[in-house]
Amino acid sequence: MRDIIPDIKYRGRREFIKPLALLAAARFWEDIAELKLDVLIPVPVHKDRLKKRGFNQAELLARELGRLLNIDCRTDILRRGLSTKAQKELGYSKRVLNLQNAFHAKLPSGTLFERVMVVDDIYTTGGTLEACTEALLSCGVKTVYGLCICAGRDS
Repeated sequence: MRDIIPDIKYRGRREFIKPLALLAAARFWEDIAELKLDVLIPVPVHKDRLKKRGFNQAELLARELGRLLNIDCRTDILRRGLSTKAQKELGYSKRVLNLQNAFHAKLPSGTLFERVMVVDDIYTTGGTLEACTEALLSCGVKTVYGLCICAGRDS
């Protein structure tokens, strides 16, 4: 994973997405089915990073996982309003500050989601999932779960 995730993010190796999603679906499908999720929501990247990279790896993972588990993937609910430094470049305390007010969520009119799952590539300190969860809860989502494809270490 130490090589695969950077290959996806920085070298455009999208062919690793489907096998990773397949592994996650095989490992967690029973647990995820029990949650009775309304939707999967990928962690968004800022538009500048999306333009530079050409894709959002969390979105590709969430879409493929949703296809495998028959769960809708929604990219219109959670937005990244601030262009932040890459979390990998920061220590724990700076990671938390880096993400303050970075995410905003809005449910489409007349929509209520009870249970959603945020999908990301790497879990290190939990700062990204926490910031996304705060934004989703503030717009009316009742329960937020998280799924990351791998865990990193805070250096």
